[in-house]
Amino acid sequence: MNIARGFFERLDGQPRHRVLDTPFLAKARKLGGKASGGPSGVHTPALGRDVHPTRGVENGFTLLELFIGIVIFGVLLGALLVTFLVGSHSFLSGELVVQSQQEARRALGRLTKELRNAGKVNNAITIAAPGVQRLDFQIARGYDATTCGGICWGSDDTALPNGWIHYVLDATNPQHVRFVRCVTANRLDSMPAAFAGCQVLANEVDSALANTGFTYDDPSRMIEIRIQISIVSPRLPQSFTTPITTRIKLRNG
Repeated sequence: MNIARGFFERLDGQPRHRVLDTPFLAKARKLGGKASGGPSGVHTPALGRDVHPTRGVENGFTLLELFIGIVIFGVLLGALLVTFLVGSHSFLSGELVVQSQQEARRALGRLTKELRNAGKVNNAITIAAPGVQRLDFQIARGYDATTCGGICWGSDDTALPNGWIHYVLDATNPQHVRFVRCVTANRLDSMPAAFAGCQVLANEVDSALANTGFTYDDPSRMIEIRIQISIVSPRLPQSFTTPITTRIKLRNG
């Protein structure tokens, strides 16, 4: 029995199936296109005619649709990135501002509490503007009319009870200047090497004299303190500063 074979051609850009002659189809042509005795009287196409196979649904995007999709996705991604960067910048800025304020207030609170009970500031010598960046003083340790002739002045360091307290800038690292409190035996002594044993009162201090320093008026016994904290972040282009200025009147003579 001959088996009908076919092949695909492209006519007018569409795939078509050409049916070849078989004995059955020759008989069907004589009968007017019907296959006698065929299953349910199936109509058979005339020989030599092209038959379209079943066409499937074509899925996909054109190049223009892909381009438009990529552009829209890029715009949305850019908007999300800008929103993230702005939010991150605002959060980091707020965090640095709070940090600088805390540093300044911590130092000022310690200085204010201690200087109110201070005496012999700068050996009772007035410090005129623009001031100095080292303040020498003693605090009242008690009262003894016999030993001290009244108020006993010195430091709270048990190793140096008659010593002097110093507020001074530690500029060992110019990029990270510190405000420290040291104790020495005498007023004009040099600070310990590498400021060993000194207490850190504040970090990231602005080392400019106009921003951080002391003035003292002995007749009125008034001390003016200026402290400015400047914090710089590698992730932000600008620095964040907190300047604080206060005046303290000494209570003890």
